[in-house]
Amino acid sequence: MNASHILDALGTIEDKYIMEAKERIFMNTTKKARSMKQTRALALVAVIAALLTLCGFAAYQLGWFDPWLQKPSADPVQTVQSAIEGQAGKEYTVSVRVDEIKVDEDETARVAAMYSGSELAQARGWTDEYLAKHFVVVYANYYVEYDHTKTFMDDGQTQQYFYLTQDMETGEWTIRDNTSPDTSAASNVVWEYEPLLSSKLPAFPFKFDLPYSTIQAECDTGTLIDYQDHDGTAYPQGKQLSLPSGSTLYWTPQAEENYKYEPSAEITFTIYDEDEATFTGTISIQVKTAGSGSETVIYSAVLNDGSGLSMAQATDTEGAVITVAFKPLGD
Repeated sequence: MNASHILDALGTIEDKYIMEAKERIFMNTTKKARSMKQTRALALVAVIAALLTLCGFAAYQLGWFDPWLQKPSADPVQTVQSAIEGQAGKEYTVSVRVDEIKVDEDETARVAAMYSGSELAQARGWTDEYLAKHFVVVYANYYVEYDHTKTFMDDGQTQQYFYLTQDMETGEWTIRDNTSPDTSAASNVVWEYEPLLSSKLPAFPFKFDLPYSTIQAECDTGTLIDYQDHDGTAYPQGKQLSLPSGSTLYWTPQAEENYKYEPSAEITFTIYDEDEATFTGTISIQVKTAGSGSETVIYSAVLNDGSGLSMAQATDTEGAVITVAFKPLGD
């Protein structure tokens, strides 16, 4: 059969058979490619899982996170005691000594009222009735010493509030959250004030990194300003200020009425979720160091009263960040 005969024979094949053949070839190729991609994806997932496991194990070994090894009990104090004493079973712990442990009725009432009706309570299924009967706060004061060749965690005398809920079927109490009683009194936050430097914002910023609808604030000296919500003619400012969600609270030592530069101030604030007050706090501001003339003045702020909140130096900008101090241990 010569070339012309072959071409004639090919010409007699209907187009649909050619198309079907092409489709089969394409499908087979696609299946092979898909199979190869799936194999690669599964291999990648396995590698990532292995790395996460190894990293998680390494982080645990180094003490970068320190899960409580608790034994739920019908007595909430016993549950907390088991968690603290469980530290002794970890290879990086040298010794543990519990000095005081008790149910704190006042803190229980305060935190239960704060949780009541909140998004967290709703997410966890905590009704007001449940919080009233099956929620408790245990205070513990204990000493722990770590082997610093195996962990980076700080040791020494420690105070903690443990937040426990009760299983209504078994009656056992389990730790859900914990925080230090003194987290509201965080280290000082500093801000540099340069009166004659026009390019620098002459105000101490306080950013609230937590959900809220409004914040009502008041200062005894200086002026509060909301630089993020211009009303068309000026920035909202005064001794009292209502801050909308997402805005940063600013305080300037320059008094609004007489342009006197105040050496100190106290700011009180209330945080609202719609009509419900969720947190209150007081910030004290003092001159830390001061020069003369146009030299920089350093102001230092501390959160004196803000149970459940903590304040820290902002890492990305000047000023302070205020956030919830609770450390959730998981749902």
